[in-house]
Amino acid sequence: MSALVAFGNSAGALTLGYASKRSALRQIGYLGALGMLIAGIAQALVGVSPTLFLTTVASGLTGFFMAWPVVLFRTGLQTLVPSYLQGRVISVTRTVTTAVTPLGMMLAGGLADRLSAVAIMGMAGVLMTFVGFAALFVPEYRDIQTPSAAQAS
Repeated sequence: MSALVAFGNSAGALTLGYASKRSALRQIGYLGALGMLIAGIAQALVGVSPTLFLTTVASGLTGFFMAWPVVLFRTGLQTLVPSYLQGRVISVTRTVTTAVTPLGMMLAGGLADRLSAVAIMGMAGVLMTFVGFAALFVPEYRDIQTPSAAQAS
């Protein structure tokens, strides 16, 4: 399943890059929230899927749409943060991400012992869906635009 998520992740990042070159892709906050919302729904499907086929498709979709908030977050850091601060800001975000990853794994592992790995995957999908949905209603996040679009408005 991890290979399918990775494949979907690569396809999602490449599709997002291609679309940004071909269209007026400016609402990066909105697209990030939408990607998280759809990835959460797909991840929740992994948790309740009765068939291997549906699990496979849902895993690929999770990776595809999860690429959107990740790529847009990194792009936002590189375009919105002044160049003299980028090293500090990007290293802090990577340090925090790296530091909390084992905590999430310990929590999920402990819960998986009590419930099941499939239940944890479904619960993660519900949480991702909630975060993506909530982000659609936070104007400070949702309305983030690429610098070229912000200057034009």
